Amino acid sequence: MGSSSCVVVLSGRAVFAWVVAEGTGVRLRVLSREWDALGLAEGQTVRIDGPGLPGGSMLIGAVRESASGRTVVVLAPPIVARRR
Repeated sequence: MGSSSCVVVLSGRAVFAWVVAEGTGVRLRVLSREWDALGLAEGQTVRIDGPGLPGGSMLIGAVRESASGRTVVVLAPPIVARRR
């Protein structure tokens, strides 16, 4: 996918984001006020959907706020325990 700006859906709510694919994960840059309105935090699992995204559930691995009023969110595939 590379990087692009588009509307993504996080846990059922649409936000405009700059999206960068990173291996099996995704990095999003959104306006801080939009991120705050979502009420999400590190460690939560969220559903994500958008153009070129894998879709499905992802884990919020890190959230970093910048002085420019933007928030960078790193999403990773959820950790799945396997039963033997």
